[in-house]
Amino acid sequence: MLWLALDFPRLALDWCCRSHETSGVVVLLDRQQRVLQSNQQAVVLGVRPGMSLATLLALTDDITLLAEDQLVEGDVAQLSATALHAMALWAGDFASRILLFPPHSLLLEVGSMLRLFGGVEGYLGQLKRSLLTQDLSWQYAIAKTPRAAITLAQAGANWSSLDAKKTAKRLGDLGVESLPFTPLQLQGLSGLGLQTLSQLLALPVAEIRRRLGAPLLCWILELQGRLMPSFKVFSAPPRFELSQPLVAEIYHLHGLLFPLRRLLQGLTDYLRQRQLATTECLLTLSHRDIAATSIVLRSSSPETGFRQWWQLAQLQLEKQHLPAPVLGLSLCCEQLVAITSATTDLLQQRQGEGLTQGQLLGRLQSKLGEGAIYGMTVTGDHRPERSWKSVPPGTSVDPVMSASPVASSSRRPSWLLPVPCRLSKPDITILDGPERICSGWWQSASGDEVIRDYYLARDQQGALCWIFKDASGEWFLHGWFG
Repeated sequence: MLWLALDFPRLALDWCCRSHETSGVVVLLDRQQRVLQSNQQAVVLGVRPGMSLATLLALTDDITLLAEDQLVEGDVAQLSATALHAMALWAGDFASRILLFPPHSLLLEVGSMLRLFGGVEGYLGQLKRSLLTQDLSWQYAIAKTPRAAITLAQAGANWSSLDAKKTAKRLGDLGVESLPFTPLQLQGLSGLGLQTLSQLLALPVAEIRRRLGAPLLCWILELQGRLMPSFKVFSAPPRFELSQPLVAEIYHLHGLLFPLRRLLQGLTDYLRQRQLATTECLLTLSHRDIAATSIVLRSSSPETGFRQWWQLAQLQLEKQHLPAPVLGLSLCCEQLVAITSATTDLLQQRQGEGLTQGQLLGRLQSKLGEGAIYGMTVTGDHRPERSWKSVPPGTSVDPVMSASPVASSSRRPSWLLPVPCRLSKPDITILDGPERICSGWWQSASGDEVIRDYYLARDQQGALCWIFKDASGEWFLHGWFG
């Protein structure tokens, strides 16, 4: 087997910063006000993990500080777990088997994927191009054992050679201080005068066990492929959920578009990889002292593409008002359906012109509100004002009702007045009729009984109208023909 390790050394810090276009020194502090992670500009200035806030401020006052106790996720460990899970979802485009190596590394089984990508160079080329869009610092390594790949990646080797001898030499050149050993293990190695991994591997197994302990011996056996490390195998969850913390509070809706774009890209990648679509997802905006704001993004038909969800989200945000500054965003999607056939017409997709009916309805509902768009269907009542009802868009028509005389009649206008208008002096020309409608006798007590003679007529302007004469002989205008 062949393994690719991806290490994200500043995962928690980078995950926060990717929601903004940050520049300058950015530092993440723990609850004791000590440096946990810092960006490259801070490293150049001499900022190191464990440095106190006072020492940090002595180096520079032009700095952006992120405090662990202000994170929406609660702590750095949870933030790192969220980010690593999201990157594992992203990695589904490049491997079918993905292993998690918390807090900030992934292992991808790539041996079965190289032919698909045209070899190692083609694979790494597409992988790197995709990684650049994630705005994370990363380092990688390829090796034939999981532990060797992880060790080289975390040491910053960026190793891609498949030559076993070259890989072994590169591993052997690593200094013991760059390896994931405990302070007690490093002290034991120093006492033996061991400075590189090759010197450690040269010791007999029994000597390593006696002098340095069984855990370190197990690590060496994993490195050599004689023992398989226990990694957590990643599998895509049955529902999508992704959160994005913010470096600074956002006070206006326009500022949410950049982090929201990333969340929606993660959603559409998830849907595409699993061949799913959805009609609804929930966007949650977290605030400091008040309850979170929930915004439902809804499409009238199952959608899987980024463009459609991005446009629906923009339309929804235009109608919102922020009750307080936003500290973080999260996107959740549970209503998932399998894609059994193309959700859009292939010819239309190639042309890039126009929208499907479902996409158009989704945009109109997002812009005008769900109650503003509806369909119509017939009922079993012959009274014109009761012969139809509104239904949600896309509702299928009852075949029994669609075959009724009311639905099939061509003498019914499509435009009915809300209330029939009395005609004091009907100056019209009758073209056809009468059509008698007698119905609602069982509701005569409430005044809903109808006894009318309907006529097709033309007014002085030449418009076709639908008029009736009631039982008392009064004339009324009830609708217009198109």
